[in-house]
Amino acid sequence: MTRDELTEKTADCEFNPHAMQHDNYDCSTCHKAHRASIYYCTKCHSETADDLPAGWLTMKDAEKLGASIDLTKTSEAGIKAAVSYINYKSDYRINAGQVEAWARNSQEALAWWEEAAKAGGSESKPYDYTVNCNGHEVHFHANTYFHDEGHQKGALAIGDAVQAEGAEVYFETPCVQLLKEGERVVGAIDKRKSDDAHILLRAAKGVIIAAGDYVGNALGPFFGNSNYPMDIEGLSVGRAITAGYVTGRYVASL
Repeated sequence: MTRDELTEKTADCEFNPHAMQHDNYDCSTCHKAHRASIYYCTKCHSETADDLPAGWLTMKDAEKLGASIDLTKTSEAGIKAAVSYINYKSDYRINAGQVEAWARNSQEALAWWEEAAKAGGSESKPYDYTVNCNGHEVHFHANTYFHDEGHQKGALAIGDAVQAEGAEVYFETPCVQLLKEGERVVGAIDKRKSDDAHILLRAAKGVIIAAGDYVGNALGPFFGNSNYPMDIEGLSVGRAITAGYVTGRYVASL
């Protein structure tokens, strides 16, 4: 579809940045963007935040377990040791800079998550543990909500919080084509299911293309492996263990 082929109903909006899919991870990103005075837009496939079963897209989440490094207890050497260990266990195939960013910012992210969820009526049960990384004690902290509707209540509270801050979520508006200028992706053409209208969403800074994890996008691994269990209401540890393999097959098939 070219720009000239877009219907008269097309809304031409510009965001900075634009996320191609929305799940709970994007909620934290929305919050950070708001604090930095960045206009942020996300999209998802469902009509509302309450439409889909546990484990699918949007604000709902099946088993959110946020993990962070407690910077008040972990030394600088411990932080570096943790980053080094994670890189080693990943056979040095991951982006070390992203691991470093997680190590130094995860505590702040989880503190906001806990506060926002509590304000929405869902209190976390903290889970703290210590890991020895090459002689350095690394203190981890996690928020858990298994006791509270399987994390659904907290997830919905977070969704409400970021939308109240100004994040725009386009429900039931999947992307049908990327908008490119030369070789650079500058936005997305989306189709609203309610009236079949097309919406052109431009991105001033960049487009985040996210397919969701094995919980948030069950169709992903199923696409690469038709034998993949599709019981999205009954997630299990076994499913989590095989997630990397089946998702890898999904990515390889694209």
